[in-house]
Amino acid sequence: LSGDGVVQPGDSLAVEFYARNEDVWVRVWRKKYEAITDFQQVLIPIIQDRFLKNGFRMRFLNYGSLSGSFDHWHLDYMRLGAQRTLRTSIPRILC
Repeated sequence: LSGDGVVQPGDSLAVEFYARNEDVWVRVWRKKYEAITDFQQVLIPIIQDRFLKNGFRMRFLNYGSLSGSFDHWHLDYMRLGAQRTLRTSIPRILC
């Protein structure tokens, strides 16, 4: 997470999954803005049948200041994989 160091109401990053049969995007995770911090791993299980369809889609939404190059989020090493668990972690060499 990085940014201008000034927390504004609503500054956040969100993840949404698309529910094809309902034709809606569903927010499944949200993180409010924080001052610069170390890398944080986030695991988001995809277990609801409404998302487990051919053509699975997800999107990231960034809410932040529009007055300049502030409130950036850096996403790295995103992985979708069957048979993963909440105990799964990324290799330490990547941290």
